[in-house]
Amino acid sequence: FLFAHYSVSELLILDLSLLIAGVPVGLPTIMTLIISLGVLALSKQNVIVRRLSSLEEFSNVNLLLSDKTGTLTKNLITVEKMVPYNRFKEQDIIKYAFYAIQGNEKNPVDAAIISKAKSAGLTQRPEFIDFAPFDSSRKRSTATIKEGNEVITLSIGAPRIIEEQCLLGKKEKEKFEEDYKGAGGNGYRPLALAITRGKKEKSMKLIGMVLLSDTPYSDIKDTIQFMNDNGI
Repeated sequence: FLFAHYSVSELLILDLSLLIAGVPVGLPTIMTLIISLGVLALSKQNVIVRRLSSLEEFSNVNLLLSDKTGTLTKNLITVEKMVPYNRFKEQDIIKYAFYAIQGNEKNPVDAAIISKAKSAGLTQRPEFIDFAPFDSSRKRSTATIKEGNEVITLSIGAPRIIEEQCLLGKKEKEKFEEDYKGAGGNGYRPLALAITRGKKEKSMKLIGMVLLSDTPYSDIKDTIQFMNDNGI
Protein backbone atom coordinates (compact mmCIF):
# COMPACT_ATOMS: atom_id res chain seq x y z
CA PHE A 1 0.00 0.00 0.00
CA LEU A 2 2.97 2.33 0.50
CA PHE A 3 4.12 1.61 -3.06
CA ALA A 4 0.54 2.22 -4.20
CA HIS A 5 0.78 5.67 -2.57
CA TYR A 6 -1.90 5.16 0.07
CA SER A 7 -1.92 7.79 2.79
CA VAL A 8 -0.42 7.08 6.20
CA SER A 9 -3.81 7.62 7.89
CA GLU A 10 -5.39 4.94 5.69
CA LEU A 11 -2.53 2.55 6.52
CA LEU A 12 -2.96 3.14 10.26
CA ILE A 13 -6.73 2.54 10.06
CA LEU A 14 -6.17 -0.70 8.11
CA ASP A 15 -3.47 -1.97 10.52
CA LEU A 16 -5.59 -1.08 13.53
CA SER A 17 -8.59 -2.90 12.03
CA LEU A 18 -6.50 -6.03 11.44
CA LEU A 19 -5.10 -5.85 14.98
CA ILE A 20 -8.55 -5.43 16.57
CA ALA A 21 -9.91 -8.33 14.53
CA GLY A 22 -6.85 -10.54 14.95
CA VAL A 23 -6.26 -10.35 18.72
CA PRO A 24 -9.65 -11.81 19.82
CA VAL A 25 -9.32 -14.58 17.23
CA GLY A 26 -5.77 -15.50 18.26
CA LEU A 27 -6.10 -14.95 22.01
CA PRO A 28 -7.88 -18.24 22.85
CA THR A 29 -5.24 -20.17 20.95
CA ILE A 30 -2.40 -18.33 22.69
CA MET A 31 -4.01 -18.74 26.14
CA THR A 32 -4.65 -22.44 25.51
CA LEU A 33 -0.99 -22.87 24.57
CA ILE A 34 0.19 -21.04 27.71
CA ILE A 35 -2.14 -23.02 29.99
CA SER A 36 -1.12 -26.29 28.31
CA LEU A 37 2.49 -25.54 29.18
CA GLY A 38 1.35 -25.01 32.78
CA VAL A 39 -0.51 -28.34 32.75
CA LEU A 40 2.61 -30.05 31.41
CA ALA A 41 4.69 -28.52 34.25
CA LEU A 42 2.13 -29.64 36.86
CA SER A 43 2.02 -33.17 35.45
CA LYS A 44 5.69 -33.51 36.36
CA GLN A 45 4.62 -32.82 39.97
CA ASN A 46 1.96 -35.59 39.87
CA VAL A 47 -0.96 -33.16 39.40
CA ILE A 48 -3.78 -34.07 37.01
CA VAL A 49 -5.70 -31.11 35.55
CA ARG A 50 -9.09 -32.21 34.23
CA ARG A 51 -10.29 -28.82 32.99
CA LEU A 52 -7.85 -26.35 31.39
CA SER A 53 -9.71 -23.25 32.56
CA SER A 54 -9.40 -24.38 36.19
CA LEU A 55 -5.66 -23.74 36.03
CA GLU A 56 -6.25 -20.10 35.12
CA GLU A 57 -8.81 -19.79 37.94
CA PHE A 58 -6.49 -21.45 40.45
CA SER A 59 -3.64 -19.10 39.57
CA ASN A 60 -5.75 -16.22 40.93
CA VAL A 61 -6.33 -17.86 44.35
CA ASN A 62 -5.00 -15.97 47.37
CA LEU A 63 -7.58 -17.16 49.91
CA LEU A 64 -8.59 -20.81 50.24
CA LEU A 65 -11.73 -21.68 52.24
CA SER A 66 -11.77 -25.37 53.06
CA ASP A 67 -14.34 -27.57 54.73
CA LYS A 68 -12.84 -28.68 58.06
CA THR A 69 -14.68 -31.87 58.91
CA GLY A 70 -13.36 -34.85 56.97
CA THR A 71 -11.02 -32.62 54.94
CA LEU A 72 -8.60 -31.18 57.49
CA THR A 73 -9.79 -33.50 60.26
CA LYS A 74 -10.73 -37.18 60.51
CA ASN A 75 -14.39 -36.51 61.40
CA LEU A 76 -13.74 -38.38 64.64
CA ILE A 77 -14.90 -36.36 67.66
CA THR A 78 -13.32 -37.27 70.99
CA VAL A 79 -13.46 -35.95 74.55
CA GLU A 80 -10.05 -34.30 74.93
CA LYS A 81 -10.34 -32.55 78.29
CA MET A 82 -12.70 -31.93 81.18
CA VAL A 83 -12.82 -28.84 83.37
CA PRO A 84 -14.49 -29.37 86.78
CA TYR A 85 -16.16 -26.70 88.96
CA ASN A 86 -17.66 -26.53 92.45
CA ARG A 87 -15.60 -29.38 93.92
CA PHE A 88 -16.80 -31.81 91.28
CA LYS A 89 -14.19 -34.14 89.80
CA GLU A 90 -13.51 -35.31 86.26
CA GLN A 91 -15.22 -38.65 86.93
CA ASP A 92 -18.32 -36.73 88.02
CA ILE A 93 -18.30 -34.76 84.75
CA ILE A 94 -18.15 -37.82 82.50
CA LYS A 95 -20.72 -39.70 84.62
CA TYR A 96 -23.31 -36.92 84.55
CA ALA A 97 -22.56 -36.09 80.90
CA PHE A 98 -23.24 -39.76 80.12
CA TYR A 99 -26.54 -39.51 82.00
CA ALA A 100 -27.55 -36.22 80.32
CA ILE A 101 -27.33 -37.32 76.67
CA GLN A 102 -29.75 -39.31 74.58
CA GLY A 103 -27.23 -42.11 74.12
CA ASN A 104 -27.46 -42.26 70.35
CA GLU A 105 -24.13 -43.61 69.08
CA LYS A 106 -24.92 -42.35 65.56
CA ASN A 107 -24.70 -38.82 66.96
CA PRO A 108 -20.96 -37.90 66.93
CA VAL A 109 -21.13 -35.90 70.19
CA ASP A 110 -23.07 -38.64 72.00
CA ALA A 111 -20.66 -41.24 70.61
CA ALA A 112 -17.65 -39.31 71.98
CA ILE A 113 -19.17 -39.07 75.46
CA ILE A 114 -20.27 -42.73 75.42
CA SER A 115 -16.77 -43.82 74.40
CA LYS A 116 -15.21 -41.78 77.22
CA ALA A 117 -17.76 -43.16 79.71
CA LYS A 118 -17.03 -46.74 78.67
CA SER A 119 -13.29 -46.17 79.12
CA ALA A 120 -14.13 -44.97 82.65
CA GLY A 121 -16.09 -48.18 83.33
CA LEU A 122 -19.58 -46.68 82.95
CA THR A 123 -22.04 -48.79 81.00
CA GLN A 124 -25.38 -48.62 82.86
CA ARG A 125 -27.54 -45.52 82.83
CA PRO A 126 -30.10 -44.66 85.53
CA GLU A 127 -33.90 -44.63 85.26
CA PHE A 128 -35.11 -41.73 83.09
CA ILE A 129 -38.14 -39.74 84.21
CA ASP A 130 -38.07 -37.15 81.42
CA PHE A 131 -35.79 -36.17 78.56
CA ALA A 132 -35.68 -33.13 76.25
CA PRO A 133 -33.23 -33.68 73.35
CA PHE A 134 -30.85 -31.09 71.97
CA ASP A 135 -32.26 -28.83 69.25
CA SER A 136 -31.22 -25.62 67.52
CA SER A 137 -33.47 -23.40 69.63
CA ARG A 138 -32.74 -24.85 73.10
CA LYS A 139 -29.06 -25.59 72.32
CA ARG A 140 -28.95 -28.11 75.15
CA SER A 141 -30.34 -31.48 76.16
CA THR A 142 -32.01 -31.96 79.53
CA ALA A 143 -32.53 -35.21 81.42
CA THR A 144 -34.48 -35.78 84.60
CA ILE A 145 -33.32 -39.03 86.18
CA LYS A 146 -33.62 -41.05 89.35
CA GLU A 147 -30.26 -41.57 91.02
CA GLY A 148 -30.76 -43.81 94.01
CA ASN A 149 -33.68 -42.33 95.94
CA GLU A 150 -33.10 -38.84 94.59
CA VAL A 151 -34.56 -37.15 91.50
CA ILE A 152 -32.10 -34.83 89.71
CA THR A 153 -32.14 -32.80 86.52
CA LEU A 154 -29.08 -32.48 84.27
CA SER A 155 -28.48 -30.10 81.38
CA ILE A 156 -25.63 -30.26 78.86
CA GLY A 157 -25.10 -27.91 75.93
CA ALA A 158 -23.72 -24.57 74.76
CA PRO A 159 -21.85 -22.82 77.62
CA ARG A 160 -23.75 -19.51 77.23
CA ILE A 161 -27.09 -21.32 77.46
CA ILE A 162 -26.10 -23.43 80.46
CA GLU A 163 -24.70 -20.31 82.11
CA GLU A 164 -28.18 -18.78 81.99
CA GLN A 165 -29.61 -21.76 83.89
CA CYS A 166 -27.05 -21.53 86.72
CA LEU A 167 -26.64 -19.38 89.80
CA LEU A 168 -23.11 -18.03 89.42
CA GLY A 169 -21.25 -15.48 91.50
CA LYS A 170 -19.37 -12.67 89.77
CA LYS A 171 -15.93 -14.32 90.03
CA GLU A 172 -17.27 -17.75 89.10
CA LYS A 173 -19.05 -16.27 86.08
CA GLU A 174 -15.88 -14.46 84.93
CA LYS A 175 -13.79 -17.62 85.35
CA PHE A 176 -16.32 -19.74 83.47
CA GLU A 177 -16.56 -17.30 80.55
CA GLU A 178 -12.78 -17.04 80.37
CA ASP A 179 -12.50 -20.84 80.29
CA TYR A 180 -15.03 -21.53 77.55
CA LYS A 181 -13.83 -18.66 75.35
CA GLY A 182 -10.26 -19.87 75.79
CA ALA A 183 -11.29 -23.42 74.92
CA GLY A 184 -13.02 -22.23 71.73
CA GLY A 185 -9.93 -20.19 70.82
CA ASN A 186 -7.78 -23.32 71.15
CA GLY A 187 -9.94 -25.28 68.71
CA TYR A 188 -12.12 -27.19 71.18
CA ARG A 189 -15.89 -27.38 71.16
CA PRO A 190 -16.90 -26.78 74.78
CA LEU A 191 -20.06 -28.26 76.30
CA ALA A 192 -21.14 -27.11 79.77
CA LEU A 193 -22.88 -29.39 82.24
CA ALA A 194 -25.11 -28.42 85.17
CA ILE A 195 -27.20 -30.18 87.83
CA THR A 196 -30.09 -29.43 90.17
CA ARG A 197 -32.33 -31.40 92.51
CA GLY A 198 -35.91 -32.03 91.46
CA LYS A 199 -37.61 -31.91 88.07
CA LYS A 200 -37.34 -28.21 87.28
CA GLU A 201 -34.48 -26.82 85.21
CA LYS A 202 -33.65 -23.76 87.29
CA SER A 203 -31.11 -22.51 89.87
CA MET A 204 -28.68 -25.12 88.59
CA LYS A 205 -25.17 -25.81 89.83
CA LEU A 206 -22.28 -25.92 87.39
CA ILE A 207 -20.55 -29.33 87.26
CA GLY A 208 -17.96 -28.64 84.58
CA MET A 209 -17.10 -28.49 80.89
CA VAL A 210 -16.48 -31.25 78.38
CA LEU A 211 -14.02 -30.17 75.68
CA LEU A 212 -14.51 -31.97 72.37
CA SER A 213 -11.99 -32.14 69.56
CA ASP A 214 -12.13 -33.37 65.97
CA THR A 215 -8.73 -35.04 65.44
CA PRO A 216 -6.71 -33.41 62.60
CA TYR A 217 -4.93 -35.51 59.97
CA SER A 218 -1.26 -36.06 60.76
CA ASP A 219 -0.04 -34.23 57.65
CA ILE A 220 -2.33 -31.19 57.99
CA LYS A 221 0.44 -29.04 59.48
CA ASP A 222 2.59 -29.60 56.37
CA THR A 223 -0.40 -28.83 54.12
CA ILE A 224 -1.13 -25.50 55.84
CA GLN A 225 2.59 -24.61 55.86
CA PHE A 226 2.76 -25.33 52.11
CA MET A 227 -0.15 -22.96 51.48
CA ASN A 228 1.44 -20.26 53.63
CA ASP A 229 4.77 -20.65 51.82
CA ASN A 230 2.98 -20.22 48.49
CA GLY A 231 1.24 -17.01 49.51
CA ILE A 232 -2.22 -18.47 50.08
